[in-house]
Amino acid sequence: MNAPVDASQAWPPLPPPHALQCPRCGAAAHPAGSLQTCRCGLRFALFAGAFLDRSIAPPPPDPEAETIVVRGSGMLRRYGKLEPDAVVEGALDPVVAWFPMTASRIAYRAIYTIAVWKQVPWRTVAAILLVPFPFTLILAAAYRSDPMLGVLVLLVAMAVLTLGSLASLFLAQRHHVRVVGARQTLHIRFDRPLVRRHRFHDELLRRCGLPPSPFP
Repeated sequence: MNAPVDASQAWPPLPPPHALQCPRCGAAAHPAGSLQTCRCGLRFALFAGAFLDRSIAPPPPDPEAETIVVRGSGMLRRYGKLEPDAVVEGALDPVVAWFPMTASRIAYRAIYTIAVWKQVPWRTVAAILLVPFPFTLILAAAYRSDPMLGVLVLLVAMAVLTLGSLASLFLAQRHHVRVVGARQTLHIRFDRPLVRRHRFHDELLRRCGLPPSPFP
């Protein structure tokens, strides 16, 4: 009689619990070919990788494939990168936020799931409303009581800054991808550059052997 198989020794090992969970609240989720809405209200796409679905076959790595790099905004600058054989996530230097300081990588063939979502950065919105917006109101009141040209210039500049910041946050929003592998999980926020976000998303799915999917 054959001895029972120890699941802890199987390869690939069982996926970690968060591989099949909502990125925000941790509720159970299942890979689907389209966007799904969690009970917490988050709309996200969850894709199965080659380690979860044996029918998925990533294409062979192409040494001449383009290396696509994206970055996330914020105080702690991080980056995501698509190399020919793996997806990479790490931190950038704190001075110019350009040179990689750390790097973690997961091969496309060793991915359990990929979750993609976007969200409005409410903390940043609150910061804009608490700082530039009050200054705009103060300048507007000052110009109303004493219509000086200098005050008008400052008022217009502050109003453009406030409205432009809010518009960019709501229109562009912040995009995230969670890549769960056998030994680690990568969380990449890809805000910049704007023109590269779609290509990063589409190429990540293609290199993982997944069909095209609408950009969230």
